[in-house]
Amino acid sequence: MVISVTGQTQGRPQASFTPGQVFSCEYDVQLFPDQTVAAIESSVIWLTQGKGEEDIGVHFFERRNRTSLAADTFNHPQRLSTVLPLSPHSYEGRILKVFWRVRIRIFFTGGKELIHDHPFVLSLDETPRQPPVPPSSTEDDAN
Repeated sequence: MVISVTGQTQGRPQASFTPGQVFSCEYDVQLFPDQTVAAIESSVIWLTQGKGEEDIGVHFFERRNRTSLAADTFNHPQRLSTVLPLSPHSYEGRILKVFWRVRIRIFFTGGKELIHDHPFVLSLDETPRQPPVPPSSTEDDAN
């Protein structure tokens, strides 16, 4: 299985966005012939990492069950779009880090699942930045 995500503004790929900006992305899912999808979730989330408890905030969420997936769903790119919130901003401090991600989560028949996270930056700084290296994605072997 292959999942790729591209965040973009006005049709141009980008990895850094400002609060209030429309965030749009496309994602491609390429399945192996023996894989059957039970559901797919797409979300825009932020996570904290550091001292104390780690938090997760969900800004956008969509779940499509098998009954709402067309036969050709994975033959073309899927899209999501949302207006980004005013906060929290991406941050890389010594004690606390804030990461933004697009998360694609696929549930297979039989109970296995795969999670793919694609990082991006939410910042007031207009200078494009690369996303910080986030904590690793979680994958459950889907084969």
